[in-house]
Amino acid sequence: GNLVIGTALLDHFVISHDGSATAGTDESITITAVDTLGQTKTDYTGTITLDTNGNPNSITWFLSSGNGTFTDGGPSSDTATYTFSASDNGVVVLNINDTTAETINISVTGDGKTDDDSEGNLVVGPAALDKFTVYHDGQALVGVAEYITIKVWDIYGNQKTDYTGTITIDTSGTPDSISWALQSGNGTFTDGGASSDTCTYTYSESDSGVVTLKLTDSTEETIDIDVSGDGKTDDDSEGNLVISTSGSNLDMNWLYRRRLTISQAISGYTVHLLLDDTTTPTASEIYNKCLSNGDDLRIGWWTGSTMADIDRHLVAFSPNKIDVWFRIQESGGWGGGLSNYYLYYGNPDATNPPENKDNVYLFYDDFNRPDSSSPGPKWTVQDNPTHCGISNNRLYLGDNVNFTGQDVVVTANGTGGHLSTSGILIQVKFMGNGSAPYQNSFVVIDWTDTTNMYTMGARIGGNKWRDEQGYSTVLQTGTAETINSDVWHEMQIYIPNTTDTVQFWGKLNSDPDFEDKGLNRDFGTLNDTVVGLKVQNAHSYFDDFLVRYKTDPEPTVTAGVEEKMLDTYVQVAANPVTTSSVGAGSSDNLILDVILTNNWGKDITIESVTVNNTGTASDSEISSVKLYYDSNNSGDFTPGVDTQIGSGTFSSGVKTFSGLNVLIPNGGGTEYLFAVLDVASSVNDGDILDVKIPIEGIGLTNGGKLTNTDLNSSGQREIDVVLDHFLITHDGSSIAGADESITVTAKDSYGNTKTDYTGTITLDTNGNPNSITWSLSSGNGTFTDGGPSSDTATYTFSPSDNGEVTFTINDTEAETINISVTGDGKTDDDSEGNLVVSPALLDHFLITHDGTAIAGEDETLTVRVEDAYGNKINDYTGTITLDTTGNPSTITWVLVTGFGSFTDGGSGADTATYTFSTSDSGEVTFSINDTTAEIINISVSGDGKFDDDSEGDLVVNPSTIDHFVISHDGSAIAGSDESITVTAKDSYGNTKTDYTGTITLDTNGTATTISWALSSGNGTFTDGGPSSDTATYTFVSSDNGVAVFTFNDTKTETINISVSGDGKTDDDSEG
Repeated sequence: GNLVIGTALLDHFVISHDGSATAGTDESITITAVDTLGQTKTDYTGTITLDTNGNPNSITWFLSSGNGTFTDGGPSSDTATYTFSASDNGVVVLNINDTTAETINISVTGDGKTDDDSEGNLVVGPAALDKFTVYHDGQALVGVAEYITIKVWDIYGNQKTDYTGTITIDTSGTPDSISWALQSGNGTFTDGGASSDTCTYTYSESDSGVVTLKLTDSTEETIDIDVSGDGKTDDDSEGNLVISTSGSNLDMNWLYRRRLTISQAISGYTVHLLLDDTTTPTASEIYNKCLSNGDDLRIGWWTGSTMADIDRHLVAFSPNKIDVWFRIQESGGWGGGLSNYYLYYGNPDATNPPENKDNVYLFYDDFNRPDSSSPGPKWTVQDNPTHCGISNNRLYLGDNVNFTGQDVVVTANGTGGHLSTSGILIQVKFMGNGSAPYQNSFVVIDWTDTTNMYTMGARIGGNKWRDEQGYSTVLQTGTAETINSDVWHEMQIYIPNTTDTVQFWGKLNSDPDFEDKGLNRDFGTLNDTVVGLKVQNAHSYFDDFLVRYKTDPEPTVTAGVEEKMLDTYVQVAANPVTTSSVGAGSSDNLILDVILTNNWGKDITIESVTVNNTGTASDSEISSVKLYYDSNNSGDFTPGVDTQIGSGTFSSGVKTFSGLNVLIPNGGGTEYLFAVLDVASSVNDGDILDVKIPIEGIGLTNGGKLTNTDLNSSGQREIDVVLDHFLITHDGSSIAGADESITVTAKDSYGNTKTDYTGTITLDTNGNPNSITWSLSSGNGTFTDGGPSSDTATYTFSPSDNGEVTFTINDTEAETINISVTGDGKTDDDSEGNLVVSPALLDHFLITHDGTAIAGEDETLTVRVEDAYGNKINDYTGTITLDTTGNPSTITWVLVTGFGSFTDGGSGADTATYTFSTSDSGEVTFSINDTTAEIINISVSGDGKFDDDSEGDLVVNPSTIDHFVISHDGSAIAGSDESITVTAKDSYGNTKTDYTGTITLDTNGTATTISWALSSGNGTFTDGGPSSDTATYTFVSSDNGVAVFTFNDTKTETINISVSGDGKTDDDSEG
């Protein structure tokens, strides 16, 4: 049968989407089951779970295509499940809809497998524009800029970070007195102009939907700000902006504040801000800017027209914990969100904080008053009035002598009727008298009379917590634990309403916090009447009794970002400065002009100023940065008049001037600061001088640092280098015939490069004009070579050369030259030194001789080592071999001049070797001696090179006449002509080819029978005549030293022939 091969096992899932979605719009998500072979597992029928890391409250899933079973996770869930059908073929398409603009990652799990996470994140962008929100703090000073922030939102409450539309901002104020400016934003801002309180702004994509503007109003008035754009408006949630002539006491005297965000709370609710090491901000961040006693920690409430310094209860104040309580002031309560409450801190002169706790809680008594037998006007004694009162700033109840039958009840006036509004919480500290066996210290929950009341508390000595009805009916006993006398403990009782279970918490002296002590009880229906305190058969002390509203959960309070009040009331601006260029080495160049105006409630003193180097000029290009203030009150920098208050140099682009003491009085006092630069002698032409005072760059002795001081005068000044000379750069040595790089740089008198130089220069040398050529190596200007037989060139600089250009010079002559540059009336500074052009590599040897020699006489010849250009190579130390085409047996060599090592080839050789010494300077002289008259060619070889054969042959001529050689065959026939050859010879046997002397031929035969005749020869022959056996012959040069005669002797005889001439005779060798 057939073998059926099934699909491989499930390996993973693949998620597919296009990477982006729009909030509130369905986005298609495809899920594919993949097997271990990387193929779609078409038979997959398992169940998968889809999940994200997004906001579960805003994400829903839908099935788009698929035949299986789909289940959405429901509200507040970003999950869904799907069981594949066999007909899905392993692929299903779902839709995800997310109303939150966020970046999410989708995951799929099923059958122990997961997706491969290859799809990347899904970026959910904001939906369509819905509204604008305006943010400000509700108040501003006349003539002082107020920051107005505008945010863009979509229909789902996402910040519309991709908004690029145009908005119009308008107010209900006086058009003539309102002006707008852009504070932060990268879009296009346009002010409405004079007599208009409007402006427009077109958002840039980089704004991310947020822009901050500055509004300045010169009229004292209350205005509403409106924003409109693309058919939408602002939500008017910001409230009015009150423009006043003076700020509140808090604003004008405190350094810092943070706006509080408070969740929903009813009117009169006591809320609290708790800061510790885990919160933002931390407790230490606030503590470190406050007085050590916390007197300057205040709660400000913006009433709509003023900032009220409201009562607060500072329960804890340390670097690790700050706990401050205050009361919701609005008559209608607070609806939740960014509130009208502010945390103020940072005033070294603050005293007497408002801390009337009656204005913080529904009821509060700390019993801090003189000793008395009465509990005071806040209390009503309901039973046994003689046994209660004030002692040592605490309330006592009961007789400390007779502990039996002394039941005392006091109720707190004005504490009834609150349960109809909210739950209430009662809190009190209590302490037993150690001399009593039992102290029953209770809180009265609902007072009607001594019988109809409920109490909850502690039995000190009995070591238990319990509640009672009336005086003695014990309803419930709570946790049993040791409750010591003579130390403070605390109780908290929460009554949610008149019918719900009353909750009880205790805090023993040893407990870190309140704990449930097991007394929670439903007392039935309470009367919502007053609360109080009770002791039974005891004597107890009480302190810090308070009643406040409480809900579950309680409203939360968080502190926002820190605002520096000085940034609002101390105006800092930079004035334009001149943009004229400055030269290297120049001084007192104004670069930053800043004016400070103090509208705060106190004088301020500038203690430090930080200046940052933000130009392209490096720190080293600025020899000094100096700080002045406007001591002559001219409003302008006056060198030599204004007072210098600091100087120094930049380090890593920063200079901080500290220890300053520049006073700026309050009430609109002003002062100018001037940052002035001295330029170093070593600079880069065209670099830009620019500085700024950074954020927090101005420090005040009594106010921290200003954060609105990112100041730049928008006046950059360029460093302009003035041409003084040219600098030639080369390495001092070159090789003949090789290109040598020559750099020419335009310089000022300090040696700075003039990068904008565009003049024309001429290059020249003192070298051989016939051997020198120039070419352009790098440079974008115009180059012209001087042509043949000229060692000059011209070049016109291009701006892109940046004042420096490189040429190549090529000199085929080994020589020492000086290069010069002239242009625009300036010359080079001649600092480069000479350029020594050395010979190139060995190319050949040059032999020199006079062309002729005398056999047997020394003939001088010179061997010179040369490169391809005929330059002598002075440092050659190689070995050469001298050779000839002559008779090796007759030639010898001798070293005449040279410091190297010479070796003659020896007998039978016409060669010799010589190893050059550096002292030879590439040239040496030899003598050759050839005893053979011949024409020879001399050759030299060494290091693979040869002589150039330019010297020609050496003609070795015979030496002086030495003898004659007679030649004949030794026999003759009487009466027949016999040929006799006579050759003139030198001492070496060379035919003296130039012989022109006269010889006499003679014999020792019979004179009368012998006659001579000339057979060959061009000279003059004379026979001796009859009866004479002699003849004479005068050689001519064309005879080449040889003449042939005929001899005829008619007599049979043996004779010897002799020749003589010029004092020489034949050598008698002929026989």
